[in-house]
Amino acid sequence: MLPSPCKSRIFVRRKAWSPIRLIVLVCCAMAVLNGCGPTDQTTSNSNQNPGSAPADLLSFNQVEYSYTQSPTRFAALWSQAKTRTVRIALLGDSQETSPGGKGDVYVPRINYEAWLRYGNVPETFVASYHTYSGQTVPFANWLLSGVTAPPGASPTRVAPERLLPSIVAAAHAAPAGPQSVNGQWYGQLTVLEHNARGINPGAEIPTNVEYFCMQGGVRAEIFAATHPLSGEILYKARPADQVANYFAPTTIEEAVSLSLAEQSFAVKSFVTPILPRNGLRYLQLEVLGSMMSALTDIIGVRFISDQCPQGIVIQSLSDGGLSTKDFIEKYGEAGDLFRAMGFDAAILHFGANDVGQGTTAAAFRTDIETLIARIRAWSRDSDFPIILMGDPYREGLTSAMEEEYDRYTGAQRAVAAADPHVLVVNSRRLMDKKGWKAGQPNRLAELLADEVHYTPRGAIELAEAEMGELLGP
Repeated sequence: MLPSPCKSRIFVRRKAWSPIRLIVLVCCAMAVLNGCGPTDQTTSNSNQNPGSAPADLLSFNQVEYSYTQSPTRFAALWSQAKTRTVRIALLGDSQETSPGGKGDVYVPRINYEAWLRYGNVPETFVASYHTYSGQTVPFANWLLSGVTAPPGASPTRVAPERLLPSIVAAAHAAPAGPQSVNGQWYGQLTVLEHNARGINPGAEIPTNVEYFCMQGGVRAEIFAATHPLSGEILYKARPADQVANYFAPTTIEEAVSLSLAEQSFAVKSFVTPILPRNGLRYLQLEVLGSMMSALTDIIGVRFISDQCPQGIVIQSLSDGGLSTKDFIEKYGEAGDLFRAMGFDAAILHFGANDVGQGTTAAAFRTDIETLIARIRAWSRDSDFPIILMGDPYREGLTSAMEEEYDRYTGAQRAVAAADPHVLVVNSRRLMDKKGWKAGQPNRLAELLADEVHYTPRGAIELAEAEMGELLGP
């Protein structure tokens, strides 16, 4: 019922240098001895000829279906998911955005593919201040729906560059209506839909399966940001058989202090005790501020299975229209939040908007390397694992743009050849062999809703192919 309107790091021994890398080293040494460039020249990951011209980047059809220098590193990470939670950040554009974007089939489907291999979903995404639920747009997310209602939270005081795409923070007071500083009655109401009941039906995911392990109970992790005048956090568990329902009786209610009133910016979180369901079907959690006189900038909440930690969770941190360069420029100070969310790896899934902005393959490579460096600085892990995927064939490009786009996977391959902690999944070639290419109008009509965005069938086939290549059958 709705109101009426009013972590552990993984250390892996480096492999011995491959013959290709030894050859590159010898060539570079010969170039310096021959006087080709000053000896104090800054080194780069870019492939360079002795005359400093960039080496040709391969076309996608010349690149392996997947490539990494360190297959055992990534295999070890997937193996660890058999006993612990492995969190992966998915950075991309509208086709990877859910809820509220064009990724409302793709994002649930890649997580469903992970569930097929591990048989469990150990936790949800970090859900923020959205309304998304039911069988209409915006559809529910993978195992989550959310509701907001007026009078609700105020706009957040957190600077946009400190947040991440798809994370909508909000400033909450205690629920006291006109007695609260912002007149608030209703908080962020997040629903655990352990059977995926509200996702886009086009994802073709069964909704009669218990994907999320409820055995032993469910906890929640709540994230908030500091502010010099901050209040603290109030949460209420409101289990119900019919959701969403702000008026379901509470089974636990608690105000928690994280010392959020600080001058310096930080993202803090805490984990609740087990949230009682009292035999009811769905677990709802309402999160608010704790004070009538002060606001609390709440970032989001995720549900955590208490006794079933195994599995992989892939959270979308994506937004419509983003290119790699846009992400770098817009989210320069999001390290505190990225680090607090505790990711083990990141997938970069860009391409369609990059080429639409006229980015060459060489520039695409540079942007990828810059974003990888940014993510590793955020995580404070110079070996943080990165997975490079990309968009399949798209329409609406000039012949010159198509030539550059064909070499985007080659740019990713060059990054992985220079970085042992990068893995490339050749999304373009995987789908090309399935007919997702020029000259196949009937097949493209099945896979593309327009020049760029996927149909549900396209999203399903792409997710199946990429996750099969990444995790195996």
